[in-house]
Amino acid sequence: MKDDFFTIDKLKAALTPEEIMSGSFGVEREGLRAYANGQLSLTPHPAAFGNKLTNPYITTDFSESQVEIVTPPCTSTHEAYHVLATLTDMVNTVLPSDEYLWPNSVPCVLPDDQKVPIAHYAGAPGAGKAMRYRQNLAKKYGAKKQMFSGIHFNYSLGLTAVDKLYRQAKREDGAQTLQSFKNQLYLKIAKNYLTYRWFLIYMTGASVAAHSSFIDECLKLMPWSDGRGSQYSKKGISFRSGSPGYKNTEALYPRYDTIRHFIDDLEAFVEQGKLSEPKEFYAQARLKPVHPKEDWIRSLAEEGVMYIELRTMDLNPFDPYGISETDMNIMHLLLLYCMTAEAFSADSDQAEADDNEWRVAENGQDRFLILHRGGKEILAVDWAKALVKDMAAMNQTLRLGQDEVIAEMSARVDDLQALHAAQMVHVVENEGYIAGMSRRAQAYKKQSWQNVKDHSEAFEKDMVRFKDAVPGL
Repeated sequence: MKDDFFTIDKLKAALTPEEIMSGSFGVEREGLRAYANGQLSLTPHPAAFGNKLTNPYITTDFSESQVEIVTPPCTSTHEAYHVLATLTDMVNTVLPSDEYLWPNSVPCVLPDDQKVPIAHYAGAPGAGKAMRYRQNLAKKYGAKKQMFSGIHFNYSLGLTAVDKLYRQAKREDGAQTLQSFKNQLYLKIAKNYLTYRWFLIYMTGASVAAHSSFIDECLKLMPWSDGRGSQYSKKGISFRSGSPGYKNTEALYPRYDTIRHFIDDLEAFVEQGKLSEPKEFYAQARLKPVHPKEDWIRSLAEEGVMYIELRTMDLNPFDPYGISETDMNIMHLLLLYCMTAEAFSADSDQAEADDNEWRVAENGQDRFLILHRGGKEILAVDWAKALVKDMAAMNQTLRLGQDEVIAEMSARVDDLQALHAAQMVHVVENEGYIAGMSRRAQAYKKQSWQNVKDHSEAFEKDMVRFKDAVPGL
């Protein structure tokens, strides 16, 4: 099947602007529990949140100290943001009075590796397997590296929009099925997203400082000291996305031309001992089927791609909920661009995309940073301006009404000081990393208490909706 079923012209012919902007949106927000002095909380996952394996909205990731807040699928980024806000407010009001959600992707003050509490699971099917998996990861990658936290953004195009595009494509190619059509849609988005993920890192990265208790491979890239026990970089954007980040020990490049090839390659990586199981493949774009937790690969093969998970975003320390609605809208517009832009054809371009990701992650505030596009050198800022221009043209042609998002992206490209990363440098230089992040964590928790106290009717409905997820509220 050809990628040219998903072009601006095809979307314009088949869909209304509202249908193009329709979709399912979800957010998974990871965050460490920390004390006011910046020390990691070593206490078990709060019992007030119930069983972490069966609670669909509040769970853990690698560590007992790492809360993961998961929204259900929402019909807009606006709804997703407000549901995330409600859940976060509920979590903040149930946490012990001396614990706070750390607002940065780089950890707070950590103990030695062996003292980092690995998530403990019990009382539900798969508990033992889940614990063994995390224990093996700690041995393979180190426990501290697992403490990087971030935002996972889940997206699928609206069902009506997919159906209309499919019926349009079927008139050209009557042999294809709806499942193969959807697979190709999300494969194309994933291929292009891997190419352009450096742009999202530039737009939203905010992990440029680390406490001296963190991993040496990160600290050695941060030449400046805040004079308070932490180091930072004035050029970096997101060290979580750079070479110190949580990635596979070997670069792995599966094919994205068909789902069958993608699955075959992941299974081959497992057989070769490069992965313990397919879900250890830490791609920045993950193809998710209907039942991703039960048997990801089998479900992907039998039922096809249901949505795509993007794992690139840092926590936004300047938003009380870890991601701003504006950043969600930037992500949405970028995904629509990935859907409609011409896809790179060679799988070898994945290595170039990795290199661009690391360059921007570690040196993105350098206005003279060079990236590679199709093997040729280009200034990162020039490529960023070209992408914004292309997205502006897409926005205008399809009448998407996203002028404010385009303007915000343009502002961040034109002015380094508008970047989250640059604002983080300012915080570290004026307050120190630990003190600056701790002050915000405490302020956000206080704000959550106020929100719960003075809640609106809509907030109350959300609280009732999610009350079972927080039995201790």
